[in-house]
Amino acid sequence: MISVNKYWKLLVSIMLLSCPATIFSQSHALARVKIAETAGINREGEYVQVSLQTDVKTSDIVAVNERTGESIYCQTDTESISNLVEKDLLHIVFPVSVEAGGERSYILVPSSDGTPPETDLSVSGEGLELIIENEYYRADLTRSAQTEAKNHASGQLRELINKVDFEQVLYRTENRMHWAPNFQKANLRYYTTIAGWDNPVLYRLKKGPYLVRTERQDKAPAHPEILLTASYDFYA
Repeated sequence: MISVNKYWKLLVSIMLLSCPATIFSQSHALARVKIAETAGINREGEYVQVSLQTDVKTSDIVAVNERTGESIYCQTDTESISNLVEKDLLHIVFPVSVEAGGERSYILVPSSDGTPPETDLSVSGEGLELIIENEYYRADLTRSAQTEAKNHASGQLRELINKVDFEQVLYRTENRMHWAPNFQKANLRYYTTIAGWDNPVLYRLKKGPYLVRTERQDKAPAHPEILLTASYDFYA
């Protein structure tokens, strides 16, 4: 099976391997990932995300450069597809560097030899009340008593600080910085937004050296007929 997706102008092709690759006689190779830079920009430490179905029960994966043999630690997350399906969905994130118009090929291999790198990505707080930052930004997902609209445990972005060159604070006066989507029935005076959630029914936090992801799902406030899913990805 081959799947293709575009991620920030990097063309990523994934080929699942049903047998061990020749150069990895001691390991069961999961997939070959081919990456092409198509925007004419030199990339340094660009993050690539791939997802594949697998019955391999391990979260220890490395991406091996087929040309140089260099191993790159992969951040992984396993998601159960269904009780009726034996295979899980494995989400993999790893950084690559490629010159403008260049190509790279990696083999994904189960391995306990990979060491998680130290990055500048950090998370503080608990539950939905999080602050996530690196050297370039600081994202504030916490509540604030400044206004009613900002005082819900929704996990929506309330404030963003741009640390590059100067600390520019981005925010909205009355609402959270990110509050859409919004809905309004004909008989209601005010619209409601996703920032009006209070502790969404489904909440998942996934943390690693490369990526912090929050996932939330619940019915839209005052609109139980609408099911909403929201997620944030924060990179190192």
